Amino acid sequence: MVKKYLLLPNGIPSADTILRVLGRIDHTKFEACFLNWTQGYFRERMQSGSVIAIDGKTVKGSSTDTERGIHLVSAWANELGLVLGHVKTAEKSNEITAIPELLAALDVAGCVVTIDAMGCQKQIAADITQGKGDYVLSLKETHPEVYAEVTAVFPEYDLGEAEYTEITKDHGRIEKREAWLYKDISWFSGLKDWAGLKAFGCIRSNRTIKENTTTVYRYFLTSLTDTAQFAHSVRAHWGIENKLHWTLDVAFREDYARNRKDHSAANLSVLRKITLNLIRLEPTEKYEKQKFSLGRKRMYASYNQDFLLKILFNL
Repeated sequence: MVKKYLLLPNGIPSADTILRVLGRIDHTKFEACFLNWTQGYFRERMQSGSVIAIDGKTVKGSSTDTERGIHLVSAWANELGLVLGHVKTAEKSNEITAIPELLAALDVAGCVVTIDAMGCQKQIAADITQGKGDYVLSLKETHPEVYAEVTAVFPEYDLGEAEYTEITKDHGRIEKREAWLYKDISWFSGLKDWAGLKAFGCIRSNRTIKENTTTVYRYFLTSLTDTAQFAHSVRAHWGIENKLHWTLDVAFREDYARNRKDHSAANLSVLRKITLNLIRLEPTEKYEKQKFSLGRKRMYASYNQDFLLKILFNL
């Protein structure tokens, strides 16, 4: 099928040749091309209030005896179920510098950006606000003074009735999530340092498995003022773990890939995310009248040329 569209006088290149080419392509240029594609193709499909989750993942198979595996900070459009882009860092600690670089390439206007505690930084809040987006930043003891002030307004045993409650049941587990927003923060000593900050958030999760119940409190800095939207955004952030990182590990076996030379590991990661987006964009219902899992879609594309071509034409 490839020969129908490409001139290949010497035949289809071997896997080793393809890997050598990928190793020589500047991964920063390839990442930029990926970002340009997603912004041009997907931005018009983003609805106001859509959640963009940002988080990092280390490609374990790219490590060597002397070097750590590459670390990638990705942006995930939760409602679309698609990757918007990623930036490679030297190591996990460099997420603080990589996140602003990724935000600068994204159009976050009208969206809610969620980031874990590593990205709870004043400059990152300012960047999101300047981009006309909202944010929900996870707050932990890495900011001891701010954490102490925020947790002080949410006494653990006297929170009162929740402003928003959600209960889910899955795989024998019952989870009750309660949410509060504390909006009267004019007294907060660091208010002027956190651009766009409008409330402190608290999520209390009660998880019951059989007879055992555990309770966890989480705290946030946010520019949102609607408690239901805040709770939804916190919940949606887990999509980047469950629907992106887990999929890359299990469906694409990314952590088992031993490509390390030059830029090959970073470029292959971009290709996996392009493939993930393309497969998710093309439904199977019009071919087989049923919805396929990601794994079945990949298998189906291997023997149905019409489906494979339709996937590729989405580029």
